[in-house]
Amino acid sequence: LAIVEIVDHHKDMGKFQKTCFGNDRTVAFSRSRALVASACTLVAERLKRVASGRYPSVIGALLLGVILMDSVNLDQSIGKVTQRDRDAVTDILSKTDWEEGVPLSNIYINAEDGGNNHYYVDTKAYFEVLQNAKYEPSFWDTLSVTKALGYDAKYFFYSSHL
Repeated sequence: LAIVEIVDHHKDMGKFQKTCFGNDRTVAFSRSRALVASACTLVAERLKRVASGRYPSVIGALLLGVILMDSVNLDQSIGKVTQRDRDAVTDILSKTDWEEGVPLSNIYINAEDGGNNHYYVDTKAYFEVLQNAKYEPSFWDTLSVTKALGYDAKYFFYSSHL
């Protein structure tokens, strides 16, 4: 098993140079700051370049959910949101086949247009569903202490020679 590609929005720590180099490293980070709010923005940009046709609803829901969570529902006041994030969300919303049916009916809005039904995602409602799920006690009760502490863990290394 080997790491063959890195797609991230954090500082490139230079790991896995033997298996990931050149175009195998997509890192949106410059001058001590992330260039996008979410690594899923980078995945969505790639999807837009390579996909033909509509995106499956499960792919759209997963990418959209992570971008909304990482950007706090595209809240500009947080200071992380970029035009790339907004463009990725717009692309996902417009190119995903929402009628295919992800079991998230409480976030869909059915808009009738001359007798035709069109489904779209209420991003505010979706964000709230995901945000509330993060704090759902029944989820956390299923995890061991080790798993709970390791959930979405970030590791930072420093030198004692400051």
